[in-house]
Amino acid sequence: IMPEISGYFIPQAFLSLEPKNGMVDKLYDIAKAHIDFIVGKLTSFSGRYFTIEEFSKKLCAGSNMIKYNKLQADSIASSFFSVVDPFEKCVQSRTNTKSLIIEYNVTNGNIRNMAEAILEKSQIIRDMLSCKEKKYERYIPLDSRTESDALKLLSLFDIASYSVEGGNEPQISIWVNSPDRIKQIVTGRIQYNNRYVKRAAEKHKRSVRILRHFFENLKTDDERWGFIERFFLGEDVLSEIKKVSTDKPIVTKPIKDYITAGSGINLNEMYKDWNEFIVAESSDNPDSVGKYLYAYKQLAKANVRLADKAVPVVCNDKTEIVPLFVFEDENVVILSEYSQKTAWDFCEEMGWKAFGIDDIEDEIDELIKALNGKDLSED
Repeated sequence: IMPEISGYFIPQAFLSLEPKNGMVDKLYDIAKAHIDFIVGKLTSFSGRYFTIEEFSKKLCAGSNMIKYNKLQADSIASSFFSVVDPFEKCVQSRTNTKSLIIEYNVTNGNIRNMAEAILEKSQIIRDMLSCKEKKYERYIPLDSRTESDALKLLSLFDIASYSVEGGNEPQISIWVNSPDRIKQIVTGRIQYNNRYVKRAAEKHKRSVRILRHFFENLKTDDERWGFIERFFLGEDVLSEIKKVSTDKPIVTKPIKDYITAGSGINLNEMYKDWNEFIVAESSDNPDSVGKYLYAYKQLAKANVRLADKAVPVVCNDKTEIVPLFVFEDENVVILSEYSQKTAWDFCEEMGWKAFGIDDIEDEIDELIKALNGKDLSED
């Protein structure tokens, strides 16, 4: 658009940042304290190689001023080097030929200077020094590596949360601080789902149905103008549209027909109800218990009860999956966060609605609708 003057404009994105505690102007000093603490732990590995797990254990030890839980320590141990020293000028890596685990070695003492330089070169961080507010908002240049790394450090230290809106083109940027997770997704051991992408796809399908109906089924100007008025008045125009799909229709096969004891799986070791699942997670994964409790309360309000029996195994000749919970009458399953892609594909093939336990808090409304027998494509 307007190429003759586009060179005079610099695309910007809107940044909104909030400290977890205190004022914006204190973030620089707090971030430096975290760097001092982390570098101090790294010096204990001087002269030898170490693993991410060993680094994480050192970080968990904490100090009088800074304490990390295991999740925070794992996150920092996995991501600190990639942010501060992406080209391995100070920290070298190698793969242990016996264990096949990546090991690291701090070869010189410049890692502290490199981390602090990210903060000092950032215009955002400099501006924050004079901001006496509890929230910081401004427009920033797009694709600035310096500003991006500075924000990553604040987030990595868990001292601030931020969001960036705007861009040259619609896209979703993802920063994953667990290389192990990426490997599992790429190899198909677990299924990755992004609810924003999923909802965008659903909105696209909805728009296609509306436009197809408008151009193919409405024959007169009166019909078209009436449809436009109802659409912009917020009426449910989809209710008057017969579903049109170019895809092969999926025939839902009753989940009851695919329940079996399975082979080599002891059902007595599975969760028998929602309460048992939460109790188990409270010790194994305490950071996730809050969202599970929230989901449980929402299900209770909607008079929806999860199965109070051992989890069945659902399978066919080629695929065997073990859901956390199965709703037989509604053909709905809840899969664990470690379910393989084949499990999700199988559920789609059978016409079953599958939900991931990791996204249960965000998808609770969709789950309740599915259990109440409502067609989710109408929303």
